[in-house]
Amino acid sequence: MAPRFESSYSCVATSLLLSPDLMHVVVAYQHGIQDDVRPFLEFAAVSSPDAIDSAYVSIVNQCHAMLMPWLATFGPSRLGKLFECIPAMHHLVTCVAICLVDHPLLVHCLRQQPQSSANLLGMAAYANNTRACEYLIAHNHTRGALDAMDWAAINGNLDMIVQLRHAPRNHSGAIQQCLDKGLQGAALNGHRPIVQYLLDYDLAPITSLHHPKLFNVCASRGHLAMIQYMFALGCSFTTDAMDAAATNGHLDVVQWMHASKRRDQGCTYVALAGACRNGHLEMVTFLHRHRAHDCCRRPYIAQSALEIAAANGHLDIVMYLHVHRFSDSALCAMDAAAEHGHLHVLQWLHLHRSEGFTSRAVDLAAKHNHIDVVRWLVSISACQKHSTFLGQLMARLGVFQRQYFCTTRAMDDAAANGHLEMVQWLHEHTGAGCTVAAVDQAARGNHLGVVQWLLFNRREGGSTDAMDFAAANGHLEMLQWLHQNKYAPGCTTKAMDNACRGGFLGVVQWLHANRSEGCSGNALMHAARLGHLDVVEWLLVHRGGGGCDGCARRVAKSCGININDPLQSTPSLCSSEHTNEVDEPKEPKQDDDGGVGAVIALVVALIKLCL
Repeated sequence: MAPRFESSYSCVATSLLLSPDLMHVVVAYQHGIQDDVRPFLEFAAVSSPDAIDSAYVSIVNQCHAMLMPWLATFGPSRLGKLFECIPAMHHLVTCVAICLVDHPLLVHCLRQQPQSSANLLGMAAYANNTRACEYLIAHNHTRGALDAMDWAAINGNLDMIVQLRHAPRNHSGAIQQCLDKGLQGAALNGHRPIVQYLLDYDLAPITSLHHPKLFNVCASRGHLAMIQYMFALGCSFTTDAMDAAATNGHLDVVQWMHASKRRDQGCTYVALAGACRNGHLEMVTFLHRHRAHDCCRRPYIAQSALEIAAANGHLDIVMYLHVHRFSDSALCAMDAAAEHGHLHVLQWLHLHRSEGFTSRAVDLAAKHNHIDVVRWLVSISACQKHSTFLGQLMARLGVFQRQYFCTTRAMDDAAANGHLEMVQWLHEHTGAGCTVAAVDQAARGNHLGVVQWLLFNRREGGSTDAMDFAAANGHLEMLQWLHQNKYAPGCTTKAMDNACRGGFLGVVQWLHANRSEGCSGNALMHAARLGHLDVVEWLLVHRGGGGCDGCARRVAKSCGININDPLQSTPSLCSSEHTNEVDEPKEPKQDDDGGVGAVIALVVALIKLCL
């Protein structure tokens, strides 16, 4: 019986000692960084700032993303060990609790380290967490009180400001210097009661409101009560204020500014242009009736109001401007409407305006794939062409007229953007055709279907740019198709050079194996400078550095690559001076003759002229 007992005892002991739960308990009492907290080591050097900013908030958000799954697995009881291993995690986890409004987690963190010196109050105000602010003040966590007042003012939390104002402070610095940000932020967000409270209790200097752009931004955001209060305090505004308010459609603000009757505080053409762009018909009507003189001073290079309204599809404003003749030009109105696909505006302008449109309208509509607009424009152009005397005569004689309603840019741009249906329609219904740029740019954009259709159905073909562009953008399938089907006239050394620049090792290897153009010395330099070490190493082994042993060895040394075998490079003239770790290709230096050669050439030219 004894052997059996010893055997069973040995099995129990072995299973107990190998238990993962037992190992977890033992490890919990060991020093050092444990496996479950190791992912948080990236936050070990993070310190709590005196003022909460976007960079610190971004770190808190990253910590939150990692912390939630960890807490779900190990629970809050494991936080003590986390704080012991990585002290910086205490203020980060506490800030996460504040942002999540997780009061139990906040209390748990502060009980772990009651004497925390982090700027927790500032984070509570940033997160607009009033309960956390009360708890922190009650437990004497008052670091960052002035920063907290700034964020409370920006968020419009008057109750929090009152609490913070009566809270004990560890630092007795000048409050007026610390609350400029809070006062201006409250004004920008339209929190008039906050601004008034801060000024009434001398918590911020009134001069902070006299910032040149502060009034303008408040007007652009439509904070009428705020700008009225600022105006009463002596703040002035410029034409930029009314321009911004009109652009954003704040009619009450514009009406109040207009009522001030100040010549230097009116508006400019920018107000009308902005209102037309954003579709504010009531604003356009008001400006026409009350500020027409200011709004009619259009800069020479600026679009007219009617053109802007047409480009943005606001037919009601187009009609108003036309009826009241409140726009001095509409030469490009139909072109602009076509570019953005506003067919209803085009149709109205065609019936009521005489400016018409140009071939640019079809080009732009095709570029942006507005096929219904292109069809309508081409049909209108055909009708107008047949309505002329010459058109009717040639039609009666049966003479075929090739229709050119656009330029080659229409199909070129449509192909570049991958709009195959548009390309096919233009091919069938217009005679403008395209250029080699259609295939080249389609290859750049990796639109294989467009490239295939153009090469099968049109005669323009492509250039060496097609394969060069495809290689530069890493489009290996496009490269292979162009190579196999022999439709493109090959490529140049730019193909491999730019593939190396982009770090597309697969493309570089394919070009090396299937093409004979090779690369220039720039390929190695670009790859090294942009950190594509895999490309650099491959080039050094398979292409000998592009032709210059000196450049290749220097690049290899700078990238930490050992070259054991002799470089098999083709002898060539290298124009680098070999002064940098990674040399810049330079033009060969010309012999400096002090300008004598240029003078001699000039004299010879003058003699020939006289003869």
